[in-house]
Amino acid sequence: MAAGMEAARRLAFRGDGNNKPSPHDLLEVAFTAFAREWGDYLPPDDSPKSFHNTFQALAFYLREYPPQEDPIQPYISADGTPAVEFTFSIPLSIHHPETGDPILFVGRFDMLGSYNGLPCIVDEKTTGKMGSGSWALRGQFLGYCWACQQLGLPVNVAVVRENGLYVREYKI
Repeated sequence: MAAGMEAARRLAFRGDGNNKPSPHDLLEVAFTAFAREWGDYLPPDDSPKSFHNTFQALAFYLREYPPQEDPIQPYISADGTPAVEFTFSIPLSIHHPETGDPILFVGRFDMLGSYNGLPCIVDEKTTGKMGSGSWALRGQFLGYCWACQQLGLPVNVAVVRENGLYVREYKI
């Protein structure tokens, strides 16, 4: 789903801000990226994460949170690029015992955004059981905030959205 969301957000926020792609345009670009990333993957027979179900969950998400209307908007860099699929690499003061190179703290999250004027990390989690806390990775989000702070971005908020994927329905 991440590739599809990234493609839709990049389309929605490219250019001078006057870009207003239709919901159909967003779904089309999301589907192309999703299908390319999915490749020839075959999930287990009993998995709700089939190609069709997973894309339908992505389409549902885009309808619930249309990028241009979402209360969380992406940070736009100086070159006009939206900070979606934000990747970082921070050298630590700890060095590898053999090479002497710094150990790197690396990560990637779905979007660096702004919510009610606060810079925030956005990470979407696909789950088969809403509210289960099965993805409760608080250290992950603390690490993301720390990395942003090392990059000079005053982030101390993470917004995590669950995307429930079931055999016959989708929930957010």
